[in-house]
Parts: sequence; C-alpha cells; structure tokens
Amino acid sequence: MFFQRLIAALQHGIGVARDAMTARVPLKLWNQPHWELHGHVDSARFFESLPLLGEATTLYLEGTVVAEDVEAFFRSHTEAGPYLPDTQTLWTTGVTKQFRLPASPVVLEGLARMTRSHAEPELFEHLFLYRDSEAIVEYPDAFYDDSPIFVSRHVAEERVRAFADGLGLRVSREGL
Repeated sequence: MFFQRLIAALQHGIGVARDAMTARVPLKLWNQPHWELHGHVDSARFFESLPLLGEATTLYLEGTVVAEDVEAFFRSHTEAGPYLPDTQTLWTTGVTKQFRLPASPVVLEGLARMTRSHAEPELFEHLFLYRDSEAIVEYPDAFYDDSPIFVSRHVAEERVRAFADGLGLRVSREGL
C-alpha cells in the first residue's frame, strides 16, 4: 500500500508524497488549523495578488532547476538571515537552491514579470511566505494543479477569500 501511494504521488508531480510519509512532511501549517486553497493558479496573477494576504516580511523560495537569470535576480535581492522553512525537496538528483528575499513590491513584481518568460519550475518549486518567524503561506510543489496552498489560520477570512476569488481558487477550512 505504501509503495502504491508513493508511486501515485510521484506520477502526479508531487515532490513530497504527503499522504505516504506524513511523519516526514517538512511543513508547519499542514498539520494545524489552516486555510487550504485548491485549483489552477496563474503564476503572474498569484504574485500580483500576494499582498492581499497581509503584511508579509520574507519570501523563501526553493528549487532545483532555477534558470540562470532568475537566480541572478534572486541573488541581487537576497536578504541576510536564516532560511526558516525546513527543506521541502526530499528527493533530487541535482542541487537544491534556497533563497531568502524580502516580500517587497519590487521582488513580487519581478517574479510576476519572470513568469511570462519562464516555466514555473525554472523559477522555483516551493514557496513560503513569512511574517517575521511566522509561516503565513506554504505552497509546496507550487503551480501544480493538485498542489494546495496552505494559509495560516491567523490570516483573516476576508483576505483569504479575496485572494482565492481573484485567482479562481476553492477555499476550505482545515481544522478551523
């Protein structure tokens, strides 16, 4: 049963077989009350809409096939400090790169602009948005249709619904 679920998860593009390895999931919001958003996400609109979720301070990005110009953009905006999320990439044949960036309009606009000339995996594979040391958004396996966006229960329902409505996503309360 374990291997069937693991194979099914990998075949669907999920980097972490969440339901097969629940004890090893390196997410903070996943196993506590949170909002969950589902559906196809337009990556440019996602970055344009992120400010709707509130006052975030830091954007953490993780990827294994980051394009050279994208990495140069990230490095030019890198912020000093620790990389707070646990590593999301559990299996890789390459090098996992992690970036800590300010959640500023300049960075979000730059990401929205780069989505027009790059496939999403060339940008990153996993996204985390924090307010200081508090996880606000966790988006593992970002932009895959079956990958949920986890939003902290501390984000007001009106903000979550406005963000989801703008992107055409379904919202559910998990454990709230």
